[in-house]
Amino acid sequence: MDSDTVKIRPDFEPVEDLLIRFQTYVKALDVLDRRWSVLKNGETSDFDRIYSYPAEDRNILEWFYTEGRQLTGDLRHHIELWGITERCPTFKSFIDHLESNWTKFLPELKQEYETMKEKAEKIKSAPTAIVPSGIITFREVLNIFDGIASCVNIAKNTKLYRMEAGEYMEDQKSDSQNITFNAPVGNIGNVIGRASNSQISTEQRNLANLASQKKSGKGILGILWGYLKKMILGNQ
Repeated sequence: MDSDTVKIRPDFEPVEDLLIRFQTYVKALDVLDRRWSVLKNGETSDFDRIYSYPAEDRNILEWFYTEGRQLTGDLRHHIELWGITERCPTFKSFIDHLESNWTKFLPELKQEYETMKEKAEKIKSAPTAIVPSGIITFREVLNIFDGIASCVNIAKNTKLYRMEAGEYMEDQKSDSQNITFNAPVGNIGNVIGRASNSQISTEQRNLANLASQKKSGKGILGILWGYLKKMILGNQ
């Protein structure tokens, strides 16, 4: 996908803002990938000096480039999967993929970065391609990773994600049930108030009697309808 063009799938238009943000991260990761290349292969790079260090120190220094550049490329690839229907047929499948394969490992990766950073900074006369340049570049990749994790959390609360998960329709159903249950209770209270202050006609008595028969079940509705019947019909 061309990182300069964002063509949103029609079925993903409700989350267009989030996808544009993902594509912004793609551009930033492109920049960082090129920086990794310069740090290792640039004309003034001193990266090759790491091979003169003992194996333990060399592995620490090389970790920033190897892991950092791999992470940069992998993140770039995976946050573009939303545009490939056969890989991510739904918005939920895309977000779940990022969460299960990437963002849930972010805290662990941050901790590893801090550990390796502390070790690298103790190596005397380390190549500047790694200390500080490689360390800084890796930190910037993690910053983008933080942004991706934030987008995943936001996405899980969108209407589209919740609909595809079956959660939104359940919420709507629950709201509808609450409205249906609460309305009669208020209406009954209003009827009781009116019944205690006005003349009850024969037609109203008949309606109350019919209503009490229909609402004769247990619970608050049955109790209230019974009370209404008593008030209306008690003094016949």
